[in-house]
Amino acid sequence: MSNIDPIELEIFTNIFTSITEEMGSVFKKAAGSSNLQESCDYSCAILDKNCRIIAMDAHLPVHLGAMPLSANEAVNSLNLQPGDVALLNDPFSGGTHPQGMTMLSALFPGDQKEPDYFVAVRAHYRDTGGLPPVSVPLNSETFQEGVIVPPIKLYAGGNLNRTLLQMILYNSRIPRKAEGDLAVQLEALRLGEKRISALIKENEADMVGIYSSALLNRAENILKKTVSSIPDGTYSAEDFMDDDGVDTSAKSKSLPIKVAITVKGSDLTADFSGSAPQTTGSLNTVISVTTSALHYVLNCLRPQGEYLNCSLPHSVKIIAPEGSSLNASFPAATAGGYLETSQRITDVILKALASALPGIIPAASGGTNNTVAIIGISSATDSPFSYHETIGSGIGGGPKGPGASGQRIHMTNSRNTSIEILENAYPIRIGEYSFRKTSGGSGKNPGGNGIIRSYEAIEPDTQIRLLSERRKHSPYGLKGGRVGKKGTETLVPVKGAKRKLRGKDAVILNSGDKVVVETPGGGGWGK
Repeated sequence: MSNIDPIELEIFTNIFTSITEEMGSVFKKAAGSSNLQESCDYSCAILDKNCRIIAMDAHLPVHLGAMPLSANEAVNSLNLQPGDVALLNDPFSGGTHPQGMTMLSALFPGDQKEPDYFVAVRAHYRDTGGLPPVSVPLNSETFQEGVIVPPIKLYAGGNLNRTLLQMILYNSRIPRKAEGDLAVQLEALRLGEKRISALIKENEADMVGIYSSALLNRAENILKKTVSSIPDGTYSAEDFMDDDGVDTSAKSKSLPIKVAITVKGSDLTADFSGSAPQTTGSLNTVISVTTSALHYVLNCLRPQGEYLNCSLPHSVKIIAPEGSSLNASFPAATAGGYLETSQRITDVILKALASALPGIIPAASGGTNNTVAIIGISSATDSPFSYHETIGSGIGGGPKGPGASGQRIHMTNSRNTSIEILENAYPIRIGEYSFRKTSGGSGKNPGGNGIIRSYEAIEPDTQIRLLSERRKHSPYGLKGGRVGKKGTETLVPVKGAKRKLRGKDAVILNSGDKVVVETPGGGGWGK
């Protein structure tokens, strides 16, 4: 496309990206759940007619790498027309876990029968049913993790499918909050539709189409150049998940995650053969999550300031045997894979590339989301409450400097929920929130420190569920740097002795009992 004006291309790039950013701002302003409003646990994207991502804001990498797969499933299953809105959360249809609900609509700028663009929004819901509320299950199949929604039209020709809505709300323990968040998600989608339609009206459909295609070509070329910057060769690495959360015996085995990355020019193949087979617990990932992890790492390697690449090119391939923990088969449980295994896939890809790019790749970061879910009954309202958050860890030190402390890492770009918001909305008291000193691995450039966060129950019979990793295997150091400290969880009851909890555990608290979570530090880099 020699007639592409580079200045116009840059303008369109920023317009598309700003639309997705504005869509995300709807959640910040209107969402009722703190994980959406405070933690920003959502992702927005604009896709072309072939379900390739044209633009996305800096939302959650684990969502955005998988978004094209969800869009494809919806488009192939439903004949989307003007006024239609598809809804789905099926992990085996491009989703990540049952709490990740995706909405998708099609745009028809002219009189054509086929859509030119799609707008998509994925949001994390605290409770979509299943055995335990929110997304910290210690389950063995997807049916236990929440209601499964295959691609279905929530709206058809502008008319609400009330039966579908009622079915979703009926499966939530907090239906009013779920209904409000669904309404906010729909508004974010509608805003994207409105902005894209206005852009086409102002600039004409052909021009927008030319520059959106140019933008996709530009993104693909950037990613190909990024791969080409890696020396040709095969680079292998192995790391481990602590356990699957179900087998709690002393002899429970760690789960290997292996990769062999072969680079030849702009072609790259990531072969995960030899990784752990599908597990009983929820540490399995679907292929969309594995794809997202590779998508994220390659984007981290792109030249600084270059456009955020939106989809993997055909020259990048993934081998993950079906039935393995990285390409699980239905009906495997997957919520833990979305939260935890996605981080370890990222760790092992970076570890493999460290030998190829020693001046770029850092040591391992904390490698876990340190997820805490709190469930109970509020005496003030005599109604159930459900809270969920993740906690930051230390970033690994790298060739260019020490790692930061207390950060969300890699696949989760979510934010901290403030203590004031949490304590005002829920019967929970945060007793301590501080950096975990000396938890980062030592080295020329040391790893960042983890976090200490203490949760005190105000109501009796409050249940806390934990889903975390790096409790048995430390975040690795590189180039002679030391490992980061492993994470720990401790129960501190009002009566009785304190005791250590497992990284994947559940306890019932009486009023005044505490659970203290100490998250891992990052690995050190260099002697």
